[in-house]
Amino acid sequence: MNHANRINIQKLLETAKNSEHKESFIVLKKNQNYRIGVGVRLELPNHFSFFLEVLTYLCTENSQVNLPLLETKLSFLNKLHEREFVLSCQNDSSILGEITSPAETLELEYEFIESLGQTLFLPETPPTIE
Repeated sequence: MNHANRINIQKLLETAKNSEHKESFIVLKKNQNYRIGVGVRLELPNHFSFFLEVLTYLCTENSQVNLPLLETKLSFLNKLHEREFVLSCQNDSSILGEITSPAETLELEYEFIESLGQTLFLPETPPTIE
């Protein structure tokens, strides 16, 4: 799957240059299990750093603990860790994974993570009533 039109490097750079914090970020995919986005940070006048960010939601508000789903999310996080994502806990029962990536490989990295998420978090088949 090619997402060349979804990641506009020039637009990210322009937005970051004009922002107060010299950073720009866009969400590419979001569902009940995770959010994937890409961004850029301007660190020096002409030096920028692109990154891919994956936010994995461990629990949702007012939900019961679903251990099989948590195991799947742990597997997802382990795969991110294997790809050298830096993982950190957030205050909202989620875990943030981030990796710095050259602009040229952002789309490939995104496609891999999106494919991994689709594979691991297959839609649950509703129980059949007999």
